[in-house]
Amino acid sequence: MTSVEDEGGVATAGLVQVVLDAEADRQARQRRSADEMLLPDDVLPGVGAQEMSLRDGIRRGGVFAFVMLALLQLFGELESAALAVLAPNIRDTFGTDDGTIV
Repeated sequence: MTSVEDEGGVATAGLVQVVLDAEADRQARQRRSADEMLLPDDVLPGVGAQEMSLRDGIRRGGVFAFVMLALLQLFGELESAALAVLAPNIRDTFGTDDGTIV
């Protein structure tokens, strides 16, 4: 044997070379992605545009979308409030501590 081989018969030097090549490729891709140009703020949509009131935003975006977002927020708040109110009873009934409830 001219090169060091492991029990499977695969040359260790070959594995090392594959890993080094893969790492070099990864670093090259990372450099290329870092070199990509980001858009300046003044060309982004909505930047520097006329301000919009809530009424205009609802009219433009739709009442349905606004109502759905409001309902999602409401249900999240109700869940938190219910857990805060019921946590002591749950803890006492099941004999657990606060960490288990959280």
